[in-house]
Formats: sequence, structure tokens, C-alpha cells
Amino acid sequence: MLKLALAGNPNCGKTTLFNVLTNSREHTGNRPGVTVDIKEGICLVGKEPAVIADLPGIYSLYPYSQEEVIACEYILNDRPDCIINIVDATNLERNMYLTTQLTETGVPVIMAVNMIDEAKRKGYEIDFEYMEKLMNIPIVPISALKKKGIKELIERATKAAASGSGKYKLQLEDDERLYEKAADRRYRYIESVVSQCVHKKKLKSTISDRIDLVVTDRVLAFPIFFALMYFIFSITFGKIGKGLSNGMDILVNRNIAGLVNNILAEINTNKFLVSLVTEGIIKGIGMVIVFLPQIVLLFLFLSILEDTGYMARVSFMTDRLLRCFGLSGKSFIPMLMGFGCSVPAIMASRTLKNERERRLTILLIPFMACGARMAVFSAFGSAIFKDKGLWLTAALYVIGIAVALLSGILLDGTVFKGENEGFITELPPYRIPSLKNAAVNMCEKAENFIAKVFTTLLIASVIIWFLQSFDTSLHIVTDNSKSIFAHMGKIISPLFIPCGFGDDWRAPAALITGLGAKEAVISTLGILYGNTPLSQHFTELSAFSYLVFILLYMPCIAAFTTAYKEMKSLKWALFSALYQTGIAWLMSAAVYNIGLIFS
Repeated sequence: MLKLALAGNPNCGKTTLFNVLTNSREHTGNRPGVTVDIKEGICLVGKEPAVIADLPGIYSLYPYSQEEVIACEYILNDRPDCIINIVDATNLERNMYLTTQLTETGVPVIMAVNMIDEAKRKGYEIDFEYMEKLMNIPIVPISALKKKGIKELIERATKAAASGSGKYKLQLEDDERLYEKAADRRYRYIESVVSQCVHKKKLKSTISDRIDLVVTDRVLAFPIFFALMYFIFSITFGKIGKGLSNGMDILVNRNIAGLVNNILAEINTNKFLVSLVTEGIIKGIGMVIVFLPQIVLLFLFLSILEDTGYMARVSFMTDRLLRCFGLSGKSFIPMLMGFGCSVPAIMASRTLKNERERRLTILLIPFMACGARMAVFSAFGSAIFKDKGLWLTAALYVIGIAVALLSGILLDGTVFKGENEGFITELPPYRIPSLKNAAVNMCEKAENFIAKVFTTLLIASVIIWFLQSFDTSLHIVTDNSKSIFAHMGKIISPLFIPCGFGDDWRAPAALITGLGAKEAVISTLGILYGNTPLSQHFTELSAFSYLVFILLYMPCIAAFTTAYKEMKSLKWALFSALYQTGIAWLMSAAVYNIGLIFS
């Protein structure tokens, strides 16, 4: 089967082209680090299928960063039939450095000059025929977003692949001086080609330039960012988000639950089985699934901000601030991704070349309130804090960020000593967000959430129901305070008395299941408390203290495992988990005891 590899710099439109070619649901974002692994899809070339491999976004093949190692190994070991090198038509000189290295691999290379419509708007005139003659490789102008030139690109790539791979002859200079000399030769060659083939008319400042004068202004940048975040939160956790969640609650916990109850009653189902289905499965899943609309809304807004190019600006804006906390602007994107899920966020830290900063970033990411925690916040907000739910959620998000930044200061000067590297990033032009990309990303997150609900949470709900329905002699109990789960909860509950929720074993016990998935905390409480509302078991102060602990204590097992794999050290992974849990206990106890003073 024909194998084509897509290679290019970050933000060149490589993943967009991959999606067009394969009809894939791979997410596209306007920032470095979206693609950190090799993604593969199938594309029809005529009537024959071909494998399309989307390599990580890299600036060179020099094996320094993990992305460069992955891309280089794929090209040399997996031996694609042809490399499609995507370059940004508005930034040819920088993009073509990678091109010169790819042509030295011996693999047939075809250069896809992307964003030609944007280049034309900026006044660039490119002589593609002469450039192809000078570089001696096929060159095809395309617009991946508007699907222009794609057919010609595939036809010419197929033809180039048929010409044969040749010998793999890439030689990377080990000596730094030799590398610098080779780099200098490449840049002089690129300058020569560009000067002969690219001409630019003098135009007025672009819309992107004018927007950046405001959006990246030293005074206005952060107020604009916080205003956008407030708008997103007010929609997600305000009347619209709550209304959608209430509708889901009626559908799942009333209509579907009632229908299942009636069916089981009609067929005279055993009470034991009825309890399993209604109290274990439906109630456990139903407590979490109702918050799906709010989670989807949050991801929709974040996807739109990414597609516009705004998130790259935020990364640039936060660099100076993050340096005060031992990080750099490079850490912003992985930490931002932590608001969605810690697992891909930790994996995205591979874009950080500095090992000290990478480990510190991995340790701090779990302090960002992930989507799973959001379900817990929403449940408590609706049940206990009522109209103050929006401010509760905003406060928890701020606490998570503040703890992460203060931890950065503490750990940077002690455990993670060292200097940060300089921060260089490109600011892509502002683009109208693709509704298709946003919808695909939203659906993908919804599918992932639902998949977790009906796998991890379903299993967890059944286990919790079993543990709270049987005693240590495996006899059914009517009072769950005599159950296996109660024994487990009573062992750890004294630890949480200073935090305000240690008097009732059920709240600490739910934290155990949260290690599997944070949403399981709500499922567990729903099963353990039965039909009684949360407001009967928590005051506003104890509930807030409980949520602070859930916000900060170690993430789920999946995130812990990912941190272990990325840091390649069990010692650092365990240190991260213990540090996070210790900080969670201290903050929770502080919140509760300070709250008592003022209550």
C-alpha cells in the first residue's frame, strides 16, 4: 500500500490537510504542539487506498526535541514512499529550512505551498514554475482549508513515489560547528531561491496587524482575555448551560429512569437486580451524564478560540508572567489543555525541550480544573450554592491556577532548579473559525466523555453499589454504614476532620473512587446518599472545602500513568501525586478553618 508522510512546521496547515485527505476527526489547533504523535489515516488515490501519516510539527530534522526524533525515525525506519512537505506561503524562508533537510533523506519529496490565498492577500507573488526548476522537486500551490489544489497534489505525490525512494542518505552533523555551517549554507540557498521567485507588493497593515495592536497591548491584553473567559463561563455555567443540563437531568433521571423502573416492575424482576440497575447503574451514570451539555459548550468555545489564532497570542502574552513562576510561554498551551483533560495535556508537554521545565509543567498541569472535575463542581453548584454556582466555579478555577503558579515559585527554587530557555513562537494570522472543525472537536469530546461514562464510570458504579450493598461477610445490608465501603471510608475519614467533611465516612470514601475518574465522585455520592440531596450532608463551607480538595488532589490513574511514562521516572510521578494530594489537604483545611472564623 502506498505510504505518504506529511511533514511541516507547526501552524503550516499540515493537520488540516491530513483531515481533508482522510476525512479524519483529528483536531486542528492554531498553536505548536497539537500533534505530538504520528496519526495515520486512509486516503483513496484513484481507486487504491494509501496510508497518510501526519508527522509531528517540527522546524528541522536535527534530533533535539522529541518531535524531531519521532519524525526522523519515522522517515528513516518506516520509509514512506513520498514526503509531502507543507510550507506556509506567507513564511517561506523559515518553512523551507526543513525542506532542504527532507530532500537530503533520499525519499521523494513534494512541496505543498499552503495558504496561497492568504499569501495573495498579503501581496506575495510566487513564481512556482521557476522555484520548482531551481529546487528540482515538484511544487504544488494549495489551500488546505478551502480544498484547492488537493487533487493535483495527490496526483503528483503518487507520481513522485513511483519514481523510487533512492538511498536513505540523511546525515545529521554531530559537531555543533558543522551543524552551524550546514545551517548557514541552507539559509543562504533558501534566500537565493526566495529572492528569485517571491516578490511582495507594499500593502497597508493587515486586519491581523490591527487586531494585534489591541489584543496584545500591554495594558489591554489581560483584561480582554479575562473578559473572554468570563463570557465563556457565564454561558457554560450560567442560565444557558444550566438549562441544558436540567433538560438532560429530566431526560435521564426522570424519564429514562422511570421507564426502566416500570419495565422492571412489570416483569417482576428480583429486588436485588432492581437495586443494581436503578441504584447502581442508572443513578451512578445519571448523576454525571447530566453535565454533558456544559462540558461540550466549554470545549466548543475553546475550539473556536484556537481556530481564530487567539490562543497563540495568549501563549505569547503569558511568557513574561510565567517566567516569574519558573515556566515560560511554552508551558501555557499544555496547562491550558489541562482544563480539558490532564492526559493529552501532559503528553503535549513533549514540546518543551528543557527537561526541568517539562517536569515542572507536568507536575502543575493537574491543578488545572479538568472537564471531569467540572461535572463535580456543577453538581455541587446546583445542589448547594444555587445562584452562586457560577462564582463558585470561577473561584475554583482561579484557586487551581493560583496554586499551580505558587507551586511553580516554590518548586523552581528548590526541587527544579535551573534556567528556562528563550521563548520563540509564531503568531498565525487571525482566521474566521471553521464551524466544521469546532463541531468535530465538540463531538469528539462528547464521544470521549460518553465513552468514559459507559465504561469506566459504569464499572465504577457497579463496584460502588456492590461495596455499599454487602458487608465484609458478603451478606446484603440494608444500612450501608455496615458495608465494605463504609469500613474503607471510616479508616480514612479521621484525616479529613480538619477539612470539615470527615465526620461522615461517605464523603471521604467517594474520594477513593475519584482516583479512577473524578466524575465517579458524583456517581459515588449519588449511590451512597440515595435520594437525599447533597444539601443535607454538606454546608456551603464544608462543600467548598470538599471541592477544593477534589480540585487539587492527585489526578486520575490514567493521568498518573501518563505522567510516569512522560517523565520516565516512577520517583517523579509518585512525588507529583504526593505533592498534589498534600497541597490539596492543606488548602482544604485552610479554607475550612479560615471560613469558620468568619462564619
